[in-house]
Amino acid sequence: MTLLLETPRLLLRPQGPQDIEAIVAGLGDFEVTRFLTIVPFPYSRFHAEEWVARLRPPTLERAIFSIVLPATGEMIGMRESRGIRGLYTVTVDDAVRGARFDDAVCRATYAIDIHSGNPDANKGIANTGHKAKPFDIPLRALLPRDVTALLTAGRCISGDHFAHGSYRISGNASATGEAAGRTAGIAARSNRLPHEVKFGELRLPSLDG
Repeated sequence: MTLLLETPRLLLRPQGPQDIEAIVAGLGDFEVTRFLTIVPFPYSRFHAEEWVARLRPPTLERAIFSIVLPATGEMIGMRESRGIRGLYTVTVDDAVRGARFDDAVCRATYAIDIHSGNPDANKGIANTGHKAKPFDIPLRALLPRDVTALLTAGRCISGDHFAHGSYRISGNASATGEAAGRTAGIAARSNRLPHEVKFGELRLPSLDG
């Protein structure tokens, strides 16, 4: 089975031997590995080859992907970058109290996982003092406050740094992506803006089973 997703600007494909040089270049940078507890430094080609050799054949349910720029062949990756200011901002308080929302598109269940921001004090996972419960991400967090014809999904939705440490994983990105896609489709077909679409029109499965 070939798992491949390609757009004019990006290529998503399973990681393999063709990525060894890029893996070494990325993880051989101390500015990257100083925040990672399980990655050795210096990181060598031997380590990359060992990693690739352990990868199991990719399936729809299980695969480790590379995101590649087709124009240059460069592999890219980012843990956290810019996010929007939405109609609602998901906060660490939402994560701690296990917030529920009437317009929930996703329920995040992952722990608050933030790498230490002070490598001199701690190379590993930062102890934030917060313990997350399963919490909802509302549709409003996908809608920018100051832009009307735009939807977001995944890591760039409206949330604070600590909440992002939980909802950033790929399963939540898929769920928010589906919600954003449905909202965009309904808005386009009905000649409305995304924020004018009612949550009930999305007909998403219940998060309570």
